[in-house]
Amino acid sequence: DDERPTGVSFEPLLSALGVPNTVRLLGALLLEQRVIFVGSRWGHVSSCAHAALTLLYPLTWQHIFIPVLPTAMLSYACAPMPYVLGLLARHAPALAKEPVEEEVLYVHLETGKIAGGAEPSDEAPSLPRPISQALERSLGVHLRNGKKSRLDNQAVADAVLNLCMVQLLGHYRRCLAPPPPPAAPPARERRDGLHPRMDDEAFFSGAPQFSQPFL
Repeated sequence: DDERPTGVSFEPLLSALGVPNTVRLLGALLLEQRVIFVGSRWGHVSSCAHAALTLLYPLTWQHIFIPVLPTAMLSYACAPMPYVLGLLARHAPALAKEPVEEEVLYVHLETGKIAGGAEPSDEAPSLPRPISQALERSLGVHLRNGKKSRLDNQAVADAVLNLCMVQLLGHYRRCLAPPPPPAAPPARERRDGLHPRMDDEAFFSGAPQFSQPFL
């Protein structure tokens, strides 16, 4: 069954960042970077953060996620583990007083710019070039069509799934052990959420080289 989230609009995110930066943001999330969305309106910040995480389907974000960070919780931005946080721009001066590490990626929704991150340049980590190029072309078409009528959110989700996620993770079927005979007891569920018949070693070693940093 298709269990992808429904009711999420990608229009605020794509309109704020544009296609190239949205794709760059997707790469950063897949690499489990620490990301802070900064904007002037809490609803806009929250909707963009939710939309970005929805793009990860069929994966789910397993780390800290606070759509809009209260001032009393600004210290969460100093956490050493991956997170996605939303921040109102008027609270940015207060956050600047916190010992936030330089590797944090800031997504500025008002200007459409992305800054910081774990790389030495001010660019966010990138997806493999063939994937990013194909995805940018497809999302660009959907965004232009959306300006004429209405953005097709299902088409956007399908583009990311087929042009990115399938390319990175599609080899997983080759890493499933044969199903047990009918009389055998069912395989136990794994605590890590992976398929009970998944061969982890085969999955990681058999992945295309370009996709291994994202696994």
